[in-house]
Amino acid sequence: MLSPAMYRAIAKNTGIIWPHFSHQAPAALFDHFNPDGDPSAENAIRCLVSVDRVSNYNQAELDMLLTSDKPEIQYYCKLNPHFNSGVALFVIIPVNLKQFLLTLIKRK
Repeated sequence: MLSPAMYRAIAKNTGIIWPHFSHQAPAALFDHFNPDGDPSAENAIRCLVSVDRVSNYNQAELDMLLTSDKPEIQYYCKLNPHFNSGVALFVIIPVNLKQFLLTLIKRK
């Protein structure tokens, strides 16, 4: 995910998403699915990936994101401080019964 806003939209409505500030991310999964990715200085997990595009936030929007009081946006910006320079956050969202149930509960 290249956008902190997109990460927030998904993370606040999904039962389990990794990385996330309230869920321990399984480093081995990131090593397996993103072997060429870079580790984040925040969590030492291989969850960053360079992409061939950049976000098109203007300076006011960047300032708003960087000073946001939304926990998901704060976390995203800590994990991926270079999101506006072509670095995306590699996320993993498990698909299983537990995920379905936790997402249903979270959405209520």
